[in-house]
Amino acid sequence: YQRRVHGTVFNRIIEMAQHPEFDIETQLKLVKWEAVGLKDLSARVVSTCYEQCVIKIEETEFRLGESVCIDRCVPKYLNAQSLVSTKFAQFFSAQNGARPLNR
Repeated sequence: YQRRVHGTVFNRIIEMAQHPEFDIETQLKLVKWEAVGLKDLSARVVSTCYEQCVIKIEETEFRLGESVCIDRCVPKYLNAQSLVSTKFAQFFSAQNGARPLNR
């Protein structure tokens, strides 16, 4: 799952950087914003899932229950974030009369 998410993110960055409607300066800004957003998303996933799933830090590895919780939490969080981002982009595009980037 992690490879699929990261591959999708990197594909989006490349797609945005090569979008013909944007000049090179705008493309670079978009890539930087995407990188900042990815860093923020990663921090929020870790924070949220850690709070929900890790009870105590007693060992160097997660307990079975913690691992299962994390395995469920991360995909749910990323799927929810993706859905919200897609809906927001559609709303924003509709408000501005622009067509959304193909994803």
